[in-house]
Amino acid sequence: MSEGPIIQPADRAARPVRRVLRRWRVMTGGGRDRAHNRRTLVACSGGCDSSALALILRSATREMALGHVVHDLRSEAEAFHDRDRVAELAQHLGVPFVWRRVSVRDVRGNDEANARRARYAALTAMAREGSWAFLATAHHADDQLETVLMRLIRGAGPAGLGGIAQTRDLGGVRLIRPMLEIDRSECEAICRSCGWQWVEDRTNRDESRLRNALRARVLPELRAIRPGVAHACTRSADLCAQAGAIVRERAAQVLKRAHMDDHGGSTALDRGVLRREPAIVLGEVIRLTVGDSGRDRLSRRVLDRVVLAIREQRGDRRVFTIGPAEIVVEADMVVLGRTDREEPPGETP
Repeated sequence: MSEGPIIQPADRAARPVRRVLRRWRVMTGGGRDRAHNRRTLVACSGGCDSSALALILRSATREMALGHVVHDLRSEAEAFHDRDRVAELAQHLGVPFVWRRVSVRDVRGNDEANARRARYAALTAMAREGSWAFLATAHHADDQLETVLMRLIRGAGPAGLGGIAQTRDLGGVRLIRPMLEIDRSECEAICRSCGWQWVEDRTNRDESRLRNALRARVLPELRAIRPGVAHACTRSADLCAQAGAIVRERAAQVLKRAHMDDHGGSTALDRGVLRREPAIVLGEVIRLTVGDSGRDRLSRRVLDRVVLAIREQRGDRRVFTIGPAEIVVEADMVVLGRTDREEPPGETP
């Protein structure tokens, strides 16, 4: 591909391209950073969204590569067809292509969640190996709307309703999402303007999955009622994320103030200090203490029961298990520890 913009200013896709490039530059150090400091690995599935992101970034830099992950939840023929299509796109753009295979079929738990974790782990490893400082994914405004709706249905608080984070640290690699200000139709326009045909993942048509059902049945109705709903949702998600950060900061302060003692891997907190906090702050205290492994199993129903147990006036001993975490509510303290038992989340009789 030749140097210079791949999309002409008169093209319908020019405005979203400029928005994405502006966000990418901000996320990779601002306007003054040199190209080699912005080295970016683009997570590319071969679909419309990630293909559009690759096309956009290639219009501004050669310091990029395409990374692809093959997993075993699809047939080999489909998986390797998509891999080869991404390799073709990398060749077309004149940038490196790297890929890795992961196995998640036999891993316990939710297949989609396991595949997502394995994919990010593989992409992060590829970024580190290639000295790519940034890993860019193609999540866009429609993805944000779907995520917020899913979390709203599940009763999430402000942190959850903050949706997909714009950026986060992956341990030496910075994950960035510069496309949250554009929607899927704009991604399609970008690919068409470049003459690039993306691949379609047939699993996206499986409406037994909540995200796919929302995409197929709910989002078209919302767009008909209120055009631009995805962009509006993105703005609301940003505000919720800010509110969630404030609650998290307060929860960290409460944890520090309530801390009484560490003993045998458990932490004792002053129940009186915890009881004075609003439920939303106390809930975030619990989230912070159960850790990543327990957080996946922390439903709103279980969280509400733990918060109620801490705040009410009862003085009897109550025990809750959340994955590997154990929370013991006693008369004057709350003890946070680990357990070897793998029990369903909830209160232990």
